Amino acid sequence: PTLRVTQGDVVRMTLTVPDGEATPHGNDMHASQVTAVPTFGAVQPGTSKTFCYIAEVPGVYKYHCSGVNVAAMDQHVLQGMYGIAIVDPIDGYSKLMVEKTQVNANGDVTRDRQFYSADALEFSLQYNQLYITDGNYDQTKMFGHQHTLTTVNGQALGYVPNEIHNLLNNGDVNKNIFVLQPWNSMDLHQYQSQLMFTPTGVHNRIFVENQGNEPVFFHIVGE
Repeated sequence: PTLRVTQGDVVRMTLTVPDGEATPHGNDMHASQVTAVPTFGAVQPGTSKTFCYIAEVPGVYKYHCSGVNVAAMDQHVLQGMYGIAIVDPIDGYSKLMVEKTQVNANGDVTRDRQFYSADALEFSLQYNQLYITDGNYDQTKMFGHQHTLTTVNGQALGYVPNEIHNLLNNGDVNKNIFVLQPWNSMDLHQYQSQLMFTPTGVHNRIFVENQGNEPVFFHIVGE
């Protein structure tokens, strides 16, 4: 889940590892600005531990399982044991300034600045890489940077629009946005992406976190 607090808030979290779990787990909370071990050390199966810190620095951070005092941490994180933490600045966000230039009839370059309210339509994107061989995590692939898939908000291969997008954009569920659109049917909705709708002229704020160990890139078309 996404954790969202304001700068200066006290964050308290209790981690319970159930009986029968094969390994201990920890919780490295990057927004705390402290080291994972011993602060967020391993919690043994059948026990609980409460972690507490003050969110002093605004920003976007990851939190994730720290394995057994950092040992095997990569295996836990790259199999989905992670989340995103947003620390909002105590004084709020700044206004958005949009600056444009244009050439007038006399050939002079003029500059226009517009300021938009700090209130924004917000989205969050969490990226991660998977390293899989025969359905299991493959550490050798991870060290070799040979990722199998990249996930966005926990979903792999979710880049293809579906019938709803076709209807909204083309007025016909069967008129594909892309020529190559194999997962069109709503019966396969669990594999499909969702559009981020935003009206024109609206301030947008996007929180981006990469949980994996490789760079990721994204492009907002039409910004």
